[in-house]
Amino acid sequence: MDYRARLKAIKFELPEFENRRARAPARVTEDEFEPPPLIPHAPVPVPAPVSKEVPAPPGSKHSRRNWLLAAAALSAAAGAALWSTQGAPEPAHRAIPLPFSDAVGMAWHDGLLHSIDGRRLLLYSIEAETGEVRALRKLPSASPGGLAASPEAFWSSELDGAIHEHANDAALTVRRSYRNADRSPTVLHWDGTHLWAADARTETVYQYKTGEALNPMRQYSFPGVRISGLHAADGKLWVLDGPKRELTRFQAKALAIVEDGADLSPWLAAGENPVGLAVREEMLWVITDRPARLHRIPLAKLRWRQAVGPVGSDAGP
Repeated sequence: MDYRARLKAIKFELPEFENRRARAPARVTEDEFEPPPLIPHAPVPVPAPVSKEVPAPPGSKHSRRNWLLAAAALSAAAGAALWSTQGAPEPAHRAIPLPFSDAVGMAWHDGLLHSIDGRRLLLYSIEAETGEVRALRKLPSASPGGLAASPEAFWSSELDGAIHEHANDAALTVRRSYRNADRSPTVLHWDGTHLWAADARTETVYQYKTGEALNPMRQYSFPGVRISGLHAADGKLWVLDGPKRELTRFQAKALAIVEDGADLSPWLAAGENPVGLAVREEMLWVITDRPARLHRIPLAKLRWRQAVGPVGSDAGP
């Protein structure tokens, strides 16, 4: 296009441009500008930052805190275990060592168990639950074979046939002595009214009424039984065969009728020899020698074997 035609076009467009500018609205300055109202909407949730656990270096306060928490947990566990055992029943069987050997017999008196040290001729008074020696007295005897206790006296036997009644004093003073050269009493027992004696020579158990003389009331023969313990109560006679560790209960009638028996071996260590027994408050107490130990066995834990039949004979006085 030549310059004449271009000039002609500019002259034509210029008035039109001016006309459009006149018709346009006035310009709004920056100070007069107001933003349009915002439309409210729910906030957009922002995820929480995830922190990664970094192991604390040894010796830092975090490691000490973890150690304290672990120690507290262990202490709580130990406390719970201790609390759970406080109400637990004590063991059924107890074996309590005694400070002497060569034990001879045993008897209850004044809430204590008593036994003789046959080698040193001493009478021990023992707290049964702990084995603590509460008293120690010299026994005026040369060869003791058995021991019994009545409310006001002690009884001891000797292998030469003598049975002694002792006062319950510091010297165990002999009040009476009963002698029978044909007897060898090894085990004694007081049932509350009568004195019982097992004789090793005749293999016989005698029931005596005490007084100025020992008057036999009954006697039962047990051939082949080496008696090391006796107990009589409620019409029954308990006989302990020491070497066999066998405890047998008899009905003490005209004949000694076997009622039942129990083997004590499960409760005793190898080599222990029972030399005495006592029964009190649902407990069986057995003493052994070399070394001397006191065994506490609940009667309910014994395995009784039922066996009824006559064994001993009642030969009368």
